[in-house]
Amino acid sequence: MKKVFIILALIVVLLFGGCQKVNYVIIVDNADIRISTEEEYRLLPIISPEYHDAKFIFTSSNHDIITVNKNGVIVPIAPGKAAVEIALQGTDTAIAISVEVYALKEEAELRIIGVTEVEVGARFTLSAYLGDGAVAVDWEISNEILAAINPGCFLAVAVGPVTVKAILKDNPKIWAKTEIVIVPGKLEISLMPNDDIWPGKNGYFLIAKKMNGLAVKAAECKYESADPEIATVNQLGQITAYAWGTTTITVTGDYDIGTYMLTVKDLPLENLRNTIVAIAIGENGFVEGANNDTKYGDWYGLPNQPWCAMFVSWCAYQAGIPPAVIPKYASVQIGLDWYRTKGSERYKTYNETQTDDYIPQCGDIIFFKSNGASHTGLVIKTIGDKLYTIEGNTSNQVAFRWYYYKNYDKITGYGIPDYPPTSGELYDFDISLAKYGGGLSTQ
Repeated sequence: MKKVFIILALIVVLLFGGCQKVNYVIIVDNADIRISTEEEYRLLPIISPEYHDAKFIFTSSNHDIITVNKNGVIVPIAPGKAAVEIALQGTDTAIAISVEVYALKEEAELRIIGVTEVEVGARFTLSAYLGDGAVAVDWEISNEILAAINPGCFLAVAVGPVTVKAILKDNPKIWAKTEIVIVPGKLEISLMPNDDIWPGKNGYFLIAKKMNGLAVKAAECKYESADPEIATVNQLGQITAYAWGTTTITVTGDYDIGTYMLTVKDLPLENLRNTIVAIAIGENGFVEGANNDTKYGDWYGLPNQPWCAMFVSWCAYQAGIPPAVIPKYASVQIGLDWYRTKGSERYKTYNETQTDDYIPQCGDIIFFKSNGASHTGLVIKTIGDKLYTIEGNTSNQVAFRWYYYKNYDKITGYGIPDYPPTSGELYDFDISLAKYGGGLSTQ
C-alpha cells in the first residue's frame, strides 16, 4: 500500500567530542500499512542524516497476527492489527518508531456501505471501509444503467441490476463489490374528474404524476387492466367501464410504475330492467326503410341487415348497460349461445317456464326459433299465462307482442342479464297496444 510519505521520528541527542549533538530521524514510507493475508510487505526505513553503520531491528507486537524478519519483511499470519517497532542500533541512545500494520482478508475486509435498492432517477452515495475507517477507492460499474457523478456519488439511469466494485487505491489487490437493483420509480395515479364512475359513463381519465408532483403525459404511459371485462384504458388514459366490480389498473412510464384500484359502481338508476324496457318502448312504431334500412343497423355498423338483435343491443347501449351484462350481438344465435354459456342462472329454457320453474321478468331477453329463422326481443311483463314483449323487426317494425308463453314452443328460451341489485320496483308498463305474436311474422 502506498500513502503519502509520513515522517515519524524519535530524536536522540548523540554527543560527539563532548559537545557536538546530532539529531537522527528514522523515516518510513508508510506508517499505516494495510496488507492482505495473501501477501508480504517489506519495510525499507532510512536514517537521516546519513549514518553508514546504522542497523535496524524489527519487532512484531503480536506474533499471532504478523511476523517480521531481520530484513524488515512482514508476513501476515491472521487477520488483525499489530505494530512493528523499528529500532536503530549502534548509538548510545535507542532510536525507534512504531508502524501500525493491518492484516486483512482479501476482498472480505473491504466493505461497501450504502443502498442495495434505489429508484430510477435517484442520486445516492456509496462509501468504502477497511475496518472502522473510510478509505479511498476507485469505483467500477458493470453497466450503463448507473452513472458516476463524483467519486462515490452515482445516478440511477435505468431499471435493472448493476454491480459496483470498489478497488483500494493503495492496493488494487484489495477490492469489494456490491449488487444494486434499480427499480422503477413510483407514480401517483388518480382518476379525473372524480371516482364516481359506472358503466357507460364517459369522460374519465387516469392522471399519472411522479412523486415530485410532475405530471406524466398520457402518451408516455402504458395502461393495463387486470380485468378487461370490467374496464379498459386506451393510450390516452381514458377509461371505458363495461361492468360493475373492481380492477387494478397498472400505469407504466419509461422508468416509473403505479397502480390504481378502479371501482366501477352500480348505475345510480332505480332499476335497469325498467330502463332498458322504457327505451325499447320509446321506439314503438319505428318502421324500417327499404332493404332493412334502420338506424339500429347503422349504429351497429351492419346496415341493411336483419335487425332484431341489433335493436336489443342498441337499447342496452342507450341504457348504459355494458356488454358484460347484455352482449352486443347482431346474430341471434350468438346472443343465445352467450347466455347459454353463462349457466343456468343466466339462461332459462322454454321447458322451465312450462313448469313454473321460472317466470320471465321485465328486462329478460327472449329468443325464438321459427321455421329455421331466429328472432329476439325484450320481455315487458308476465300476466298469468301471457307474456308481453317489445321487439324490433317484427313485421318490419318495432312493436308490442304477446304470447301464451307456456305452450308456444317457438320460444327457445330466455337470457337473464346480470343486472345490479336494486330496491326499485318494476314499472307497470302499459301493454294495451300489444298484439298476439303467435303466427305473426317476426322477421
